[in-house]
Parts: sequence; C-alpha cells; structure tokens
Amino acid sequence: MNVYYSCTEPSNSMVIEPDSAFNEMKKTLFETPLGNFNNIEVAGGSQALLKCPAFTDKLKNTFIVRSIIDFDLISKVENGQRVYGTTSSEGGPAFEKTFMIRDANRGLLSLVPPHIWFIPDKPVIMSQLNAIYSRSSFVDNTHLIEGSYDSHRHTRGTDVSFFLKDPDKGVTLSYGDPLYYIKFDTDEKINFIPFTMTEELYAMSIGRMDTIKNRTLKVRTLDFWYKLNKSNGYPKRILDYIKKNSL
Repeated sequence: MNVYYSCTEPSNSMVIEPDSAFNEMKKTLFETPLGNFNNIEVAGGSQALLKCPAFTDKLKNTFIVRSIIDFDLISKVENGQRVYGTTSSEGGPAFEKTFMIRDANRGLLSLVPPHIWFIPDKPVIMSQLNAIYSRSSFVDNTHLIEGSYDSHRHTRGTDVSFFLKDPDKGVTLSYGDPLYYIKFDTDEKINFIPFTMTEELYAMSIGRMDTIKNRTLKVRTLDFWYKLNKSNGYPKRILDYIKKNSL
C-alpha cells in the first residue's frame, strides 16, 4: 500500500519519512547500555518478548511521526491564571503561529499548521497514537488526544492536540523529535511516498469541510464525510492529482 505524505508548507523537505515504531522501541528500550549493571537475561526475557506475536502484531505498521519545527513551550501561573508562551515571546505572534490554547487551566493545547498529511491509495483506518515507546520532551510530558479514521476516504492534515502532564515543566520541540505514532490497520507493507502540497490540492482536500462547518455548528460523523467525499469523487480526484505531484 502506498501512503503519500506532505505538509501544508510550500516545501515538503521539512517532513521526515515516518520510521518503524517497533525498531525505535528495540533501540530505545532494549539496546541502550545499562551503565554499570550487568544485563543478565533469564530464559523467556526481553528477546522472547520481542518475538511475541501478540506484541509484534500490535506494533505492525506503526510508524513514528517526528517534529518538523523547533520550539519551546513554557507555562506559569500569573494572578491565578495559567499563561503560556515561549522562551522568546510569551503569548506573542511567535507563540500564536505554533500553538492554539484550547483550555488554559487544564493544559489542553494544539499545534497549528504546518499539519502533516498522510493519504493512502486505498481505504484503510489510520490511528494517531501516543508515542509510548519513544523518548522526547514532548512525548514525556504530554498526553496526545488519540483518534482513528479512514484517511483515504477522508483526507485532512493530522491534528496534534494534547494535555500537558505537568504544565510547569513545559515542553521542548526539536526538529526530528518523536511526536506521535500513526498505525495503519492492514497487513500490507506500507510504502511512504512524498508529494508536493499545492494550494489547489489543499482547497480540494479541506475546502469542502470549511464550507460545511461555516454553515452550522453541528458535529458531523465520519460516515457523513466518507459518503460526501465519495459522492463528489474526491478520493480518486485527490489521488490522481497527488500522483502527478509526487516527488
């Protein structure tokens, strides 16, 4: 299965091709030296676990999505209210270009564009998951709001919304740091192919959603979007366009 990926910035060179969460887990948890401790493994230890089908199947076709920006998020309480900012500008334009505050006191925020897009060439459920086997300041101090949808039948950029575990610690975003996992619910091998996002393609993919959202505050089901996109032939039109602009 081919999965085309890009972002909402003019240059797709920002996006790092997703890599295996299973391989990252092995490197992070099982191949890191233990310092002065002797790693004496008992029969049925870590190597047996790594071969357990219940475990390996769980991580099959699960990939790491890495940060494409560098940023610091800081937080503190002022006059009984929690405020957010960056090391360079508290609540200023630089902050607003990177984060959206959804609930300040509960530490619920979202990353704003550039969003990363993953568009498979056939129907498949894609899940956005916490990167529990990876290490980064972002992963260690956030709870990602997880979700699943068919990203072939409903094309959109991934939304990164999260709770801060400890708002006083904040987070540091560095280019290449793990942000979250994506998992494709299929046994097929996944091939990632970069493509160039254009204004025309963005309008085709997201414009229909904005038009409907502006008419009503009603929350639409995924099935509504799947049927609407199919009736307008969007999956095929979008894929045909992407294939002409793949890198």
